[in-house]
Amino acid sequence: MNHGQKSPLEALIVKIWGYDDEAEYNQLDVYISFVRKKLRFVESRASIVTCKGVGYSLEDKG
Repeated sequence: MNHGQKSPLEALIVKIWGYDDEAEYNQLDVYISFVRKKLRFVESRASIVTCKGVGYSLEDKG
């Protein structure tokens, strides 16, 4: 993900698991949840924002 740029769900799934894998959207949601928790734990200024119907965006909270 690039700062401020929306990443579609399909593109993220392909980047993470590849074309041949049968990963589902809920698997991506679980991993996004893990990453959000890690970002909070390290007190990062970055946050992952859900863009309904599109995907996710990485944004600066600061």
